[in-house]
Amino acid sequence: MPEGTHDFSLHSLISLAYHDPKSKPARPELPASGRGIDPLIPEAMMLKGFMWLMIFLVIGNLLQTLFSLPVVGSVLGMLILFMALIARRRSSRSMGIAASHLIHYFTLLILPSAAGLFFLGSTLTDNWLKLLIAIVLGTLISSVVTLLTMQAMVRWQHRRDKTAGIS
Repeated sequence: MPEGTHDFSLHSLISLAYHDPKSKPARPELPASGRGIDPLIPEAMMLKGFMWLMIFLVIGNLLQTLFSLPVVGSVLGMLILFMALIARRRSSRSMGIAASHLIHYFTLLILPSAAGLFFLGSTLTDNWLKLLIAIVLGTLISSVVTLLTMQAMVRWQHRRDKTAGIS
């Protein structure tokens, strides 16, 4: 294994528990870093980012419960996270790694709330047209806003690269 990389395979983890004390240590030596997490270990970075996402989720749920706000706690937590990121003017690398892994499971994260709709029976049948209009308009509006935001970001990136001399 190349120097600077770490073996965290199942075999190496099992050998941690069952190694001969006379042999050299089975635990890989991690380089010391100022923050306690080696930036070369993507799993550690992902866990750190996931921890921060969970902290904001808990904060949102606590605020929603304490103040009986009409906003779901998870949405409130993500709004607080958004404001914190705007205040910092940057995102942490660990949160970016965690978010990039979680985005693949986004539909599974939404599924439980969508499954709750099946228990609304008569409410859905009485208001199906209003719900259909809201879903279609919401999808169209969010698609247009996403498109316009993407176009603005591409133009901004192009201007920034042009002033920096990057082609």
